[in-house]
Amino acid sequence: MLFKKESEVNHFDAMWMLNSHEGKAHPRCENLLHSGNDFLFKEQIENALREPLAVLGGTDAARYAGIELSDNPDFGDYFSTVALRLGRTSTSDPRQIAEVLTHALSPLPQVAKAEASGEGFVNIFVRPAAAAQALFALGNWLNHFPGTEVGTTASALLRNGHVLDHKRSFVLKTLELLNAYLEEFDSSSAPCPEPSRLALLTEPEEFRVALQLHEFPSQLRTGVTCGYLYRLSILIHDGLFENGLLPEYWLCDWEEPQRILPRLYLLKLCLRVLALGTTSYAKPETNPKRR
Repeated sequence: MLFKKESEVNHFDAMWMLNSHEGKAHPRCENLLHSGNDFLFKEQIENALREPLAVLGGTDAARYAGIELSDNPDFGDYFSTVALRLGRTSTSDPRQIAEVLTHALSPLPQVAKAEASGEGFVNIFVRPAAAAQALFALGNWLNHFPGTEVGTTASALLRNGHVLDHKRSFVLKTLELLNAYLEEFDSSSAPCPEPSRLALLTEPEEFRVALQLHEFPSQLRTGVTCGYLYRLSILIHDGLFENGLLPEYWLCDWEEPQRILPRLYLLKLCLRVLALGTTSYAKPETNPKRR
């Protein structure tokens, strides 16, 4: 059974659920985060942008170092529009700013290639092996949060004042869907694959889900948004499932059986992130600008 019974939710978790509307980070989170952690994959890329941005536009510019998950793999796995933003408030050419930022990103072990495109976009292609190492580290990090393997219940969320609007309901349905498959495959006995095996998660849909998971530690630090969990749930539904069902080959791939365990691990991480996230709603959804 991957979901806790309502009576098994401990006092600490119940108090956190009651207080989550205050917009604070998860109390267990900050002591477990520091810049050297492998699972802070996306954050480490963003940190590499802060220094050149501070030089180009001051400390205010460094605040806009965030990168976004790309909808088109031709434009990288992540992209940034910060050069365009900085170009609007300075005399510098956005394309030249983008070129400076790509040079700052190129030495990173997480980055396979960074390129400037268009009027000032920064496109970032990540190394699958580095992303796999970060995914492995994320799973180990989640072990510090007791109960993440089993999640939460809709009744507990309702009892603690969460209004189950369309997006929250969709997140909970995704949890139920993942739970059903992981129970069917008896995932509790499955070993954790090594990072080299996780590097086999190279299908575009699998890779996008993995990259979205990499954002979760930073979300937990600043306050998990419903929008983040909703976007992750959409990626799971649209990328991993077809009409609510996993493709037949996905966990029974006789041609490439070495991919089965990494895929199962990916599903378990999705469930654990959604489970912990649903007890940590802290901020309303935001609407970041996308290309």
